[in-house]
Amino acid sequence: MSFNLHIYQTGVSHESRLIRHCEALRDLGGIPRVEFLGCAADHDQDVEFGDGLKARLLYRPDVRHSSLISKLSATRRWGRRVAEEAIKMRPDLVTCHSLPVLPVCVHVKKKLGCALMYEPHELETETIVSRGIRQAIAKRLEKTLIKHCDGIIVVSEGIADWYSREYRIDRPSVVRNLPTLEKNETPVRSSLLRDLHGIPDGEILFLYQGYVGAGRRVHQYLQVFAELGCPYHIVFMGNGELEGEIRAGAAIHDNIHYQEAVPSSEVLTHTVSADVGLCGVENACLSYFFSLPNKLFEFMASGIPSLVPAYPEMKRVVESTHCGWVHGESNEELVKAICSITPASIDERRDSTRVAVQHYRWEDERHKLVDAYAKLGTL
Repeated sequence: MSFNLHIYQTGVSHESRLIRHCEALRDLGGIPRVEFLGCAADHDQDVEFGDGLKARLLYRPDVRHSSLISKLSATRRWGRRVAEEAIKMRPDLVTCHSLPVLPVCVHVKKKLGCALMYEPHELETETIVSRGIRQAIAKRLEKTLIKHCDGIIVVSEGIADWYSREYRIDRPSVVRNLPTLEKNETPVRSSLLRDLHGIPDGEILFLYQGYVGAGRRVHQYLQVFAELGCPYHIVFMGNGELEGEIRAGAAIHDNIHYQEAVPSSEVLTHTVSADVGLCGVENACLSYFFSLPNKLFEFMASGIPSLVPAYPEMKRVVESTHCGWVHGESNEELVKAICSITPASIDERRDSTRVAVQHYRWEDERHKLVDAYAKLGTL
C-alpha cells in the first residue's frame, strides 16, 4: 500500500493523537504517503503538520454554538467537498477518525474500492452531549455503517468490549493515547507551583490541570478542599467556564489556588512541582466511564502519582502499577481518599510511577497501531 488518507472534521494544530498515528504509519508501517484531509475555520489551505506530513484543510464554518440542524447542514456541505477531494486523491486506505465523517469515508470506500479503518477517539454514541433522538440516530448510523469498515481501533479495553457486545462484531484493536517519552527519562522535581502560590513545604499539593468546566469534578473538588483546609492544597491550572468560581473559592480559602493556563512548552515544568495529580472525570456518560484520560499518563510521565475515580480503565492502570490511589463517587469517599495520602505514601507511589511509566509509552504503543493496520493486509 502506498497512500493512506486520514479524514477528520478538525484542523491539525492540536491533534497530537492524529499526528502520532500518521507518523507511526509512515515510519514504522512503511507507507510512503500519509496525508490528512480536514477542516479550516476561515479558508481552504494546504499545510504541513507533524514531521513533514501534508494536510488539505477545507473551509467549514464554526457551528459549535448553532442548532443541531445547522450543524448537520454545515457538516453535510463540508462532507460533500471532502468526498470529492478524497476521490480525486485516490488513496489505497482511508482512516476515519470520527462517527460524523464515517458516512463520507464509507462513500469514498465504495467509489474507490479502498480499505477503510475506523478510529473513533472516544465512545461517540455515549457522550455527554449524545442524548435522546440525537443518540438514537447516531447509534443507528454507526451500527449500519460499521459493517463496511475493514478494521476498528479504539482507545480502551472497555470501549473495545462495548463495541463487540453492542454491534456483535469482532473485538476492535486497542491503541491507547500514551505520551511520548524517551526511555529512562526522569523528570526533575521543582517547587514552582509552591513558590507561585505560597504553599509551605510539607503540605500536600494536588494539581488539577486542563479545561475547568462541566463534567470535570471542579465543583466537587472546590467543596471537598474547602472542607478539608490545610495541609491539603489544590491548584487548578487551566481556563474555562468555571474559572470565576475557582477564583472566588481561592479568595476565601487559603488552600485553594488558581493558575491560568500556561503554554504547552511550560506545562511539564509546572506539573512536576505538584505532589498528586487529579484526574477529574465524572460518570456522566459511558464514554467517560470507559475513558483512559491522557492526564493519567501525563502525570505518570511527570513522575507524580494520580488520584482517580474508580472507573474500570483508570482503576486497572492505577491498581496494577501502584502509581496512585482510587476514590469513590461521593464527597465523603473523596475526603477519605485524600486524608489517607501522606508524604510517605506519595514518595512510595512516586517510586512506582517511575517504574510504571516505562510500560506506558507511545514509543511502544505505536507498534500495536501498525499491527492493527497490518491485519487489513495493506502493509
